[in-house]
Amino acid sequence: VVTQDAWHALVAWYDKCGPALPRKVIEIDGHLELEMYPLALHISRTDQDGQIMLLEKTLEISRTALASEAKQAACALHGIDGDWVLCHRIHQDLEFEEVDESQTLHALHFLDGHQLLLRGRNAPTLRANGHRLPSGKNHGHVGLQNLGNTCYMNAAIQCLVHSPLLPD
Repeated sequence: VVTQDAWHALVAWYDKCGPALPRKVIEIDGHLELEMYPLALHISRTDQDGQIMLLEKTLEISRTALASEAKQAACALHGIDGDWVLCHRIHQDLEFEEVDESQTLHALHFLDGHQLLLRGRNAPTLRANGHRLPSGKNHGHVGLQNLGNTCYMNAAIQCLVHSPLLPD
């Protein structure tokens, strides 16, 4: 880690020094620190029906950025515009909650790898597993039939348990 002036001196002296990797000095909790690695946030979005799409993109952004800036960057990353809400969840068992866009990512306690969701403003609320909250109707039953006592039974159960029908 060198200052910008030292970097220019090295480039002038050695001619080729490789790519520059500029880093920012940020203020966190009243003291200055060098931000070596920006946050890598995993951004998903919902479709028109409010279902979470499988496509997830990674957004690299400073911890000092506002949540509103993260939302704009996430929308640009997904190539969407319009009325979107940035949501997050503290734990995988909890529902997605709307983010306070006036706060910094550091103040919101976002960590590297934090999962965020872009949801249409009028989209239905989602449960933690990505499905809509129940509307009161029964969706039927799913069962395992005629698997026998084979070595494939465990693989079949693992595949089925992660499908949306069994957790419901």
